[in-house]
Amino acid sequence: MGAGYSPPMQKIVMSWSESGGETKSTLAVHLAAGLAIRGKSVALIDLDPQGTATLHCGFPEESIGDCVGSAGLIKGRKTQTLLEYEPKSRGMGKPFWLAPSTPALYALAAGRGYSNHSKFREALEDLEVDFVVIDAGPGFSNLTIAGLVVADEILVPVRARSSK
Repeated sequence: MGAGYSPPMQKIVMSWSESGGETKSTLAVHLAAGLAIRGKSVALIDLDPQGTATLHCGFPEESIGDCVGSAGLIKGRKTQTLLEYEPKSRGMGKPFWLAPSTPALYALAAGRGYSNHSKFREALEDLEVDFVVIDAGPGFSNLTIAGLVVADEILVPVRARSSK
């Protein structure tokens, strides 16, 4: 590469809301799929211990195998982190990567004082994708705070309420 070349910047987008049931996971999965359809390389990071985004992608807990998933990324591990997700949507979907939620996230969410956000950011940067989409659980767990610290943008879905 010539002088002055700089690689494209990775964008980290997080879907988060303080309350549950606000379609955070649906938004994250659809955003990841939409970006992939547009030719972007994408990693979807499921930081919700309930694993809703992982389940949306069709990966039940027993199918994850040796993948350390999003818990590994939080700890700064870079191997066996991602699964390839290929949508089954009549040929319109494009594959993207998923760092699934694993049972190890429960311990990280409940733990006190997690603050090594630089390891998490470095692990995300090492993924070498255009976009990282983070699905976070509700509230302010250690995982949510880690996501908020590393995110460039935060999408907060809101549900329209009737004024009746």
